[in-house]
Amino acid sequence: AEKIYFAQNAIGGILSPQDITLLRRGIQTLAVRMDRHQENALKLAKFLQDRDEVAKVYFPGIPGTRDYEIATAEVRGYGAMISFELRDDLDAIQFVNHLQLIHIAVSLGAVESLIELPATMTHAELSPEDQLKAGITPQLLRFSVGIEDANDLIEDLAQSLDQLSK
Repeated sequence: AEKIYFAQNAIGGILSPQDITLLRRGIQTLAVRMDRHQENALKLAKFLQDRDEVAKVYFPGIPGTRDYEIATAEVRGYGAMISFELRDDLDAIQFVNHLQLIHIAVSLGAVESLIELPATMTHAELSPEDQLKAGITPQLLRFSVGIEDANDLIEDLAQSLDQLSK
């Protein structure tokens, strides 16, 4: 017990056997999950770029951008986070409220697709002026692309964007 106490005191809390088992299991499938995340993100970024309702897509996997040049030189893959801005005449809150498969959440990075509005969620404490200085507009969305079927995700985004145009 003294040795365990010493280790906990010196290096912090120790994971339980169940937590270690879950961590090991997660690490074993991480590469496969990341492949699917990134594959989906590329498809969804291309889909969003082609939509008239979307003013700008921020994703390092878009050729011809500075982010693409940096990412291609430094990493393998482009991740699964996409930020995009809707046109100024569209309601971003209404957009996320119409999504059916993609869920609204502040915590991003799970296996399911999650989306958030930084202006009203993670950065709501900032004044509108400070948000704009940080590049956060009311139209900006952060999208953590999950491992669901890419066509299902595209269909969900499309139906929500279509409802904005009505």
